[in-house]
Amino acid sequence: EAALCHAPPTDRADAIQAIAEQLEVGGMFVLNDAVAGYAPVSAAGQLHAYERLHYSGLWTQKMYTEILESTGLHVVEYVDLAMHQSASYEALAEEARKAAEEAGDDLEAQQTYDTLATDYEVSAEICARGEMGWSLFVCKKIPPLMPSAERNIRANDDDTLGR
Repeated sequence: EAALCHAPPTDRADAIQAIAEQLEVGGMFVLNDAVAGYAPVSAAGQLHAYERLHYSGLWTQKMYTEILESTGLHVVEYVDLAMHQSASYEALAEEARKAAEEAGDDLEAQQTYDTLATDYEVSAEICARGEMGWSLFVCKKIPPLMPSAERNIRANDDDTLGR
């Protein structure tokens, strides 16, 4: 969960390929990860989310789908979770603000929690504005396509057998 988004794009593709190779035909793979949004990333989004989370070159939902499908992992369900992620960040911001208040005289803890709360608040806003997304992909391993010559031979055999 949410690990591939932290890897360089080539490593992401390699990881998905390795997962696909390990699955048997009919096996399922669920990917839950951050994705690039549909809107340009603001300076605040870059600072409080992308840099904080070490995101570099997030893939879009379409890019993930293309990579998954190219490895033989058919996407049977896709869910856009950006608004849920936004709500999660809002809840985290609230908890961080409470922790800052409860830190009492510990100024370092107060500052740490306040900074984290701000990061979470901005992350919630950028998810809501489409600068960053969150996606769930449910995939099923499909059999590899037969080479066209083999398909033609099998089709001819089926015709000969009256199928």
